[in-house]
Amino acid sequence: MEGERRKRRMEREEESEEQQMEKFFALIKSTKDVRDRLSKQKEEEKAKGGWKPTFQPEDFMDHKDLAKINVLRHQPAAPSSGSGKEVTPEPHPEAQHGNNNKPTDLDLTLSL
Repeated sequence: MEGERRKRRMEREEESEEQQMEKFFALIKSTKDVRDRLSKQKEEEKAKGGWKPTFQPEDFMDHKDLAKINVLRHQPAAPSSGSGKEVTPEPHPEAQHGNNNKPTDLDLTLSL
């Protein structure tokens, strides 16, 4: 009689251990599924691409007069109209003489 009770206890313990193991592995599987789903979403976002800003010289100009001069100097090459002449813009005289210490010039001196 005692032997049968022990067998039943052992069977119950084994069943409860099996159920716990099944729950454990189910949790592991669901965790893995969530991780895979999140990594897939990140890959899709990367595949979409991001916003890549493009800048023009006039984006950095403060004064309208300087912006006009620099825009003329840095215009992208347009398709030729067939005249055979290439027009090259002449550099601005201030650009040849270096830094004139105007407030519009960029100060590139390093200080420690």
